[in-house]
Amino acid sequence: PSSPVANERGQPLEYEAPGGTPLAMFYADVQAAQAELVDARKMYPELDCGVIPIGVGTAFRLASEGKALLIPSALELEAAGAPAGSSPVGQQLPLFGCLEISRDGGPGRGPILPLFMSRSDALA
Repeated sequence: PSSPVANERGQPLEYEAPGGTPLAMFYADVQAAQAELVDARKMYPELDCGVIPIGVGTAFRLASEGKALLIPSALELEAAGAPAGSSPVGQQLPLFGCLEISRDGGPGRGPILPLFMSRSDALA
């Protein structure tokens, strides 16, 4: 799942992007979401904020529509080859394949390759 910081009604908080566009922020790393929650509670003490799970498909769709950012884990970015210390904001979500458990997709189709959001999951 992805993890946005949301208000008491379960609505992800929106932040103003350059140009004034409101964007929800969905974190692939729950620890990064928890850190954002601490900041959100300081900025908006009147809101009863929390971190909630949202499916990655929903977060990806909203990001594709320009309504949200899907923020990858900094550790997974490094595992995918990004320089250490790179900001994950604005980066694409890295996916990791596992050839050992791929299977034939059938006649006229390529192999089916499972993808993971975590390098360690792909290696397990």
